[in-house]
Amino acid sequence: MPSSRPYVADQAVFDVMHDYAYRFDLQTVLNHMLSDTFKDRPDDPITYWKEWLDKEGRKHINTCKEPSPPKDEAS
Repeated sequence: MPSSRPYVADQAVFDVMHDYAYRFDLQTVLNHMLSDTFKDRPDDPITYWKEWLDKEGRKHINTCKEPSPPKDEAS
């Protein structure tokens, strides 16, 4: 009987996720793991997660940028 639990990635994938964890909230990662996109288990999960986390990290960072300090025109 197949398990109803979601796919659990191996330790190396979680190590990669941990390296990038500061960029994400846990819900974002869990939602992706449970999504249809992730259900087709990639042949190379390490590369897959690195690429996904890099892409999502850039999106997250782009939406959370602090405003640039005003330029000092006197200098």
